[in-house]
Amino acid sequence: MGRKRVFNTAKEFGDKVSKFMDYCTENNIYPSDYQLRKYSGIEYSTLYNYITAGRGSEEEDNIYKDYFNEYKKLVQFREDWLLQMAVNDPKRSTIAIFALKQNKNGGWIDKPVVDVTAKELTVNVQGLGNNAAD
Repeated sequence: MGRKRVFNTAKEFGDKVSKFMDYCTENNIYPSDYQLRKYSGIEYSTLYNYITAGRGSEEEDNIYKDYFNEYKKLVQFREDWLLQMAVNDPKRSTIAIFALKQNKNGGWIDKPVVDVTAKELTVNVQGLGNNAAD
């Protein structure tokens, strides 16, 4: 027989995540997955199942999809936390940028911006003979 579930519904989990975010704000604690597990009393494997919903079998997706949707609130909160850290404390902006590149914190990507606007190109073909360019 398995252990009793900490959260019987995704809503219960979502309520705990919301309280955790308030707790982190009040106590100036970084809202890591570890801190969430410590605060809520869930095991790593349980949180992993919630986070990876959508990558497993269709049956697993149905079980954990709503939990994953509740977890996304924490991802957005963490992303904002890191942005505020970068803006308000330039000495810590580098670590915030690296953290934002992790999937669990927003998954930001460094890439060059390429201008793909249409350009007109005129080719003048001369000296090839009768209809050679057709």
